[in-house]
Amino acid sequence: MTFDIKKFLSMHRFTFESEVLGGILAHSFSVSAMSKAQKWLKGKEGFEPEDFARMLTELICQIDAQGDSAPSEKRLSNSESSKLTKNDLEKFAELFIQNNPHFTEDIEKEKSVRSTNEKGETVVSIEKFQSEELQKKESESNCQHLLRILPEHIKQSTERTKKLFGGTLGKYIFSNTTMDLLNENKRISSMLGETLHNYEPIKFPELPENPVFETNRTLKTLGSELSEVGALIKNMNDLAVQITVDSTRASLRTKIWNNIMFSLGLLTLIITATISYKSYVSANNSTETLAAVMKKTNLNIEQLISVDNKIISNSIKLNELIETNVMKTEETNTKLTELLEVQKKYNKLINRTVNTSVQN
Repeated sequence: MTFDIKKFLSMHRFTFESEVLGGILAHSFSVSAMSKAQKWLKGKEGFEPEDFARMLTELICQIDAQGDSAPSEKRLSNSESSKLTKNDLEKFAELFIQNNPHFTEDIEKEKSVRSTNEKGETVVSIEKFQSEELQKKESESNCQHLLRILPEHIKQSTERTKKLFGGTLGKYIFSNTTMDLLNENKRISSMLGETLHNYEPIKFPELPENPVFETNRTLKTLGSELSEVGALIKNMNDLAVQITVDSTRASLRTKIWNNIMFSLGLLTLIITATISYKSYVSANNSTETLAAVMKKTNLNIEQLISVDNKIISNSIKLNELIETNVMKTEETNTKLTELLEVQKKYNKLINRTVNTSVQN
């Protein structure tokens, strides 16, 4: 695969026509520009969306006087960016978002898609998803939209980089050699970005010079930049090899841990089976003991029931005897009452007889 330096440098570039400064060429939003924008956001409070867009033009825009989109190292100065009208800033914000669609993509919903090309080779691509929440609302301007989504994009990019390479996870997954290669990769990329955008050409305003000198300087600069690109590509290749080695080691460690966990699981299963068997035997012994106790209890209950039955039978007989005696007692009382009545009548008769005798 051939590395196209021109395609790499022109990625996400676009041009637009301003009302005062004429043609403007906007470069890609590099890591260096992202870092400067993040510092600007931390140091500012209560600014307008147009102020944010104007600051971005100073980071990535140049005056395209010739109209040929020729890249230059010079960026808009503060005095030049202050000449941009509100319409210019609105146009810049709209085109900036359109040419950087990843600002409005939902990274969490991205997924890899495997397909086969004409040569029968498997090609892996990333399927992007546009987030509805990050789309422009009807009530907001382009500058307001840019101010709403770009700081969040910068924040998430910084957090992902720290989480992947600077946090505990990166130190656990990658070895020290890999981390050194990653740091070297970032250093070369940052230096390359600064070289591409921030060097000042040598100017001799008073004396005309041979165009060959300018060509030689340009070729020298381009050769230096190509050397940096070559170093970056070499470092990326070394990084890919080292990551493969780390992945193999991680797989081996994972296999060892899987074997350990399997052994622990098997041991747990054996212990559980032993405990279950002992519990089953103990439960059988307890059941037999309980059955013997229940048998004895039933015998005792039967004896108690037999005794109770005898007591009840005797109680019934006693009640019958008592009732018989009560009935006899009542008959005796009746007879005694009758005798008393006869005695009373006899006494009355005697009294009358005595009284009659006395009177006579």
